[in-house]
Amino acid sequence: MLIRRLANPAFVLKRVGPTRDTSSISALQDAFRDPSSPFHIPPGTQGPESPDSPPTQHMSTLAAGAEEGLEEAHAKLRKVGMDPASFWEQRIVWGDMDSFQHVNNVRYVRFFESARIKWMLSLGEEIGGRERAQDMIQGKGLSLILKSIDVSFRRPVTYPDTLVIGFKPVNTSTEHDLATFKVAASAYSLQQKAFVAHSKEALVWYDYDRLRKCDPGQNIRDFFNNVPTRRHRFIDWGVPPHIAWTRLPDVVQMRKVSVRHFVKNKVVEAFEIFTSRFKYDRVRLRAAINMRKTAGFPGA
Repeated sequence: MLIRRLANPAFVLKRVGPTRDTSSISALQDAFRDPSSPFHIPPGTQGPESPDSPPTQHMSTLAAGAEEGLEEAHAKLRKVGMDPASFWEQRIVWGDMDSFQHVNNVRYVRFFESARIKWMLSLGEEIGGRERAQDMIQGKGLSLILKSIDVSFRRPVTYPDTLVIGFKPVNTSTEHDLATFKVAASAYSLQQKAFVAHSKEALVWYDYDRLRKCDPGQNIRDFFNNVPTRRHRFIDWGVPPHIAWTRLPDVVQMRKVSVRHFVKNKVVEAFEIFTSRFKYDRVRLRAAINMRKTAGFPGA
């Protein structure tokens, strides 16, 4: 008899009763909808943050001191010939590490990939504008695909840290394989202030319209192989970085801009030297006059 009663849902509810007080939930929902209630939450908005939540106002995913080390990292990468337009800041997160207490080696392939895509975008934009750059990363027309990658690990990286990655071409295509474009990349740690990994990659020029690799032509090959040298020269001449690797109508126009910035910087530098010298002479003259007055020289 007892088993039959327990099998009856009505008997169970009668004996046990409701498992949750629905009246309190309904009252709370009514308070949320009542504009005069302190718990009112207007539609389309969020409620106040819990006082127990951790502060997020001053939190950042960028490693501590990373901003101060970026200029030094860029200088190190430029010194080894990396293209400034390829510089990619890769912030290390806790999930990048494995059970060996350092960033997993496989992660570096993805890090180098992100920098390589950014570099391809800058090159495509300089060749044919923003539309051409988007075509290169969306598999339209002529583009580059990865054939092989070799990563050398120099130092273990741990959280928190930020890696700055740069790319450069290493040599021109050989006559036997004009479709291959070889590049090199390096990852610099802001935390360790040293290079932590290098990669050597072979890219292939690929025609997505014909679905096969191809020879891009001598002009394209020369352009890609000389990009870092040209951009370094512009930056050394005082050309702002956003102009140094922005597409312009032609090389002549780019040279005009470079010369104009170079002359402007030299004029500004000369003017600053002149004004500082003039201020120094004026201060020195006033000091001499005051000394003569103090000593009681006639005519001072």
